Amino acid sequence: MKKYRFLTALLAITVLCFPSFAYSQTTEESNAKTEKAKALEKLRFKFDNRKWDQVDSTSRDNFSRVTYFPRETENGADSGDEMFRYQRTIGLLLEPKNYYDQLIVRYKKQSPNFYSRVIVQGENYILFEWGIDTKGDAPEYTELQKYMRGKTASHIIRYSLVNTPLSNDAKNDWIKRLQAASIETASSK
Repeated sequence: MKKYRFLTALLAITVLCFPSFAYSQTTEESNAKTEKAKALEKLRFKFDNRKWDQVDSTSRDNFSRVTYFPRETENGADSGDEMFRYQRTIGLLLEPKNYYDQLIVRYKKQSPNFYSRVIVQGENYILFEWGIDTKGDAPEYTELQKYMRGKTASHIIRYSLVNTPLSNDAKNDWIKRLQAASIETASSK
């Protein structure tokens, strides 16, 4: 339970640090635009071969978020150490490097043991790693994150680990999965 509380608190910091990411509009016109935008862009992503269960879902106006945990680990039970999250904010279209820079500045203020590195960047996306190192055997928190700017929304996908070292093979596998993720638009079907 301690791991879940830490993970939940850390993810809540993201929304608190970026209130503009979860802003709300209430006019009928913006609601119509939101519904149209939802229909226009969808995430294309392939999980690994384990079963992943949806454990949380939030949706309001222009913001939605879905969280998944793997059903089983190598030990046969969900440890709560791993998480995959998809977040979409309609109308928020930051340049990928600006998104990364804002996130990094805010997280550096939160922890002196914060680290980050850009893995790959394109015109409409950025894939990076960040974490908090406890200077022990394993980082306290490690996350691989991809921000994608669509035509109508920003899309963020995250693979996160708490108190568990991420092997180079596992890291490379998740980097490939995140790198292959894309936004499918209605016109690209």
